[in-house]
Amino acid sequence: MEKDRVIRMEKNKKGLRRGWTTGTCAQAAAAAAAEALLAGGLPRDRESWTVTVRLPEGQPFALPVRSGTEAERDDKGRLTSVTCAVKKNSGDDPDVTDGVTVYATVSLLPEDRIEIDGGAGIGRVTKAGLAQPVGSAAINPVPREMIRRELVRLKEAAGWEGGFRVLVEIPGGEELAKRTFNPRIGIVGGLSILGTSGIVEPMSEKALIDTIEVEIKVKLAEGRRCLIAAPGNYGLDFLREKWGILPRDTVKCSNYIGETIDLAAEQGAEGLLFVGHIGKLVKIAGGIMNTHSRQGDCRMELLAAAALRAGLPGKRAAALLDCNTTEDALQSLSAEERGKVTASLLEKIHAYLKIRAGSSAGPRMRTGAILFSNVYGLLGMTRYGEELLEESRKKMTQRYRRETAMEGILYGVGVGPGNPELMTLQAVRVIRECDLILAPGKEPRETVAWKIAAGAVPGLEEKEALGIHMPMTRDPKTRQEAHEAAAERILQELAKGRRTAFLTLGDPCIYSTYLYVHKRVQDAGYRAEIISGIPSFIAAAAAVGEGLVENDQMLHLVPASYPADEGMDLPGTRVLMKAGKAAAQVRDELLARKEKGWAVERCGMEGERIFHSLDEIPDDLSYYSIIVAKEAGE
Repeated sequence: MEKDRVIRMEKNKKGLRRGWTTGTCAQAAAAAAAEALLAGGLPRDRESWTVTVRLPEGQPFALPVRSGTEAERDDKGRLTSVTCAVKKNSGDDPDVTDGVTVYATVSLLPEDRIEIDGGAGIGRVTKAGLAQPVGSAAINPVPREMIRRELVRLKEAAGWEGGFRVLVEIPGGEELAKRTFNPRIGIVGGLSILGTSGIVEPMSEKALIDTIEVEIKVKLAEGRRCLIAAPGNYGLDFLREKWGILPRDTVKCSNYIGETIDLAAEQGAEGLLFVGHIGKLVKIAGGIMNTHSRQGDCRMELLAAAALRAGLPGKRAAALLDCNTTEDALQSLSAEERGKVTASLLEKIHAYLKIRAGSSAGPRMRTGAILFSNVYGLLGMTRYGEELLEESRKKMTQRYRRETAMEGILYGVGVGPGNPELMTLQAVRVIRECDLILAPGKEPRETVAWKIAAGAVPGLEEKEALGIHMPMTRDPKTRQEAHEAAAERILQELAKGRRTAFLTLGDPCIYSTYLYVHKRVQDAGYRAEIISGIPSFIAAAAAVGEGLVENDQMLHLVPASYPADEGMDLPGTRVLMKAGKAAAQVRDELLARKEKGWAVERCGMEGERIFHSLDEIPDDLSYYSIIVAKEAGE
């Protein structure tokens, strides 16, 4: 599916129609209601009413809106609540929710927050260990984020400073839920709002197994000898986040563990590693080679058996039988007990994988498994797990470098100090030409660097954006881990051959977050280039109307946020960057030394303040502040 155009529910390569999840329905219904609410009324043409939303991977997707109702108006006649409905279509993979209508009622809130809850037909969580806390509506994390992100986009576009309350409902959901596993796992009163990709990919059992065989053949034809297989999106996400392994480098095996082993062995694979959530792969410990719940669901029994083998008392093991999910069971154990039970499970998983591989046609093949938990992360590996993982990763790294080192490129782009007019023509051109825009922060479009660039680059909002977590901490271990994770995430995009721009304030070469990833990316074999920007202290000097140095004077850059006694003693002009919290201390020390100086806060940005002398500098400068000091004689 292409990210630069609205996707449609066409048939897949197997001739089966795709569908969309209940999560996408809730997202679209909420977006349609919010659009109408912010516009002050429903659209006139409701016969062809559609709403376009973005799926979790960023693809735009248009859905028809089935109905809309103006639910409430205030005493002045202003619209305050709208209800819209979107019908679910499961394509050629029908389930109990196929054809249901998902309603979302969106109401205005004066505070800047978004509340999401479930009403009629939406289940409530009654047991621990599920994706939502006890008492919450059974709306999973990904659909919640899909709804939240859509409403944030709409309210920013409309300039609405308040928030929204969203109530999701499915008429008849309580009755339909009786035909699902919800009552059994502790979700009562209705259906769950689900989905990890937003799309329902239909596949018959034969089509699935045929697809697995094709994927195995393709991977082996690429020269891989060890394969990595994941049952679904949870496993794929874990591989990407933990080790930077992309979905294209894995085999998606669904529930067909046994068939995947057979096919890999028949095609001559030397190794096969399964990576999955404990709730899925625990079944292998009982010799179950198809993990679908209709084939067998003895997760708690297998955990209890593993606990007994690990030496836990009978009562502790028996207590696991009453747990709702594997996550719930893990949380009931101490850290030591979890380690023992996991080790026992892995022994059995190794044994059954070995038996199945040994009975398959073809040469002997090593097999392994990696288990993880959504709460505790990596739980453990079977005997050959680490060995197979490292062999696979080594092959992937070689392939990435060979195929994409000359394609993917990273630009560190300086956007200047704050005024979009100070951005260079080169910076604007590079941003326009890039496929993906990165910014240091959780929400890239909310960062200062993004907002500066948006003022100079038309259409920036239409580009795909990715936030890169770069915490402001002085703890070297935390900082290093964050920088390595950031570089790994960027490498995943470069491995796809993407042109990527990392936006940074000022110039990338001066105290920039970008420098932390620049060398790491180059060391991985990819191109990384720096696009200069105007440094903040240069723009600040211009704003004050003062020169920085003349003749043989020296110029020193000093990070004011760190202890810098030696920096204060340097001759010539000192530029104290990011003065912020240290402003009062720096000012008082410079005044005691009888030096001259000035300061600029938020140079080129809204709220800019200029202080032409040291004694004008207040105690409360913000982070984006610069103090310039000159010796008394200068």
